[in-house]
Amino acid sequence: HFASRDAMNIDGLSEKTIKVLISILHVHHPSDLYLLSHEDFLTLEKFKDKKAKNLSQSIEKSKNVELFRFLYALGIGEVGIKTARDIANKFGSLQAIEKAKYREVLSVKDVGPIIARNVIDFFRDKENLQEIEKLLGVGVVLKNPPARDFSSPIAHKKFVITGMLSVSRNQMSEYIIAHGGEVASSVSPKTDFLLLGQDPGSKFDRAKALGVAIISEQELHNMIGD
Repeated sequence: HFASRDAMNIDGLSEKTIKVLISILHVHHPSDLYLLSHEDFLTLEKFKDKKAKNLSQSIEKSKNVELFRFLYALGIGEVGIKTARDIANKFGSLQAIEKAKYREVLSVKDVGPIIARNVIDFFRDKENLQEIEKLLGVGVVLKNPPARDFSSPIAHKKFVITGMLSVSRNQMSEYIIAHGGEVASSVSPKTDFLLLGQDPGSKFDRAKALGVAIISEQELHNMIGD
């Protein structure tokens, strides 16, 4: 989970490799990953120079991460990627989240009592805080969310993305969010726009059935005036 694409995005760190790191290199906490060297990987079976170098570089690259991805990577109960993003946008920094009170977390959009309590309990746990300090101590740098433009024509509009775009889906989501919009994973009657790329999936059919407005990348840029 910590290494997954939506979290720290450590390419090459498969479940099989993680099991080897646990049994051979005694990696038991996420922060232990950042203490491993290229030479450590070379001691493992089937790890040649190129594979060891690639994994070392991928781990190093993951040190610079958006706050919401780091929050998601921590594995807080019931906190998915969207909720992590909403919490990050609400508080703006890890320090503010750590100090947040229950009612403040509960005020985040779509956060109910269970998630709010999970967040509070997580950041009240001494071992969790120690692990976070270790991660920051080994060089993990958090990028706080940028200011959002709520004067944009798409502010508060709900988008769903389907198909292949000119940029990655994550980049497009960031673009929409920066202009005040919201991005959901599934089409519903509350969806304002389906952003359509090449080779769309079933979301396209559902959007048509629900009468959701379907737009292209260029139409999105035109709406924003970008």
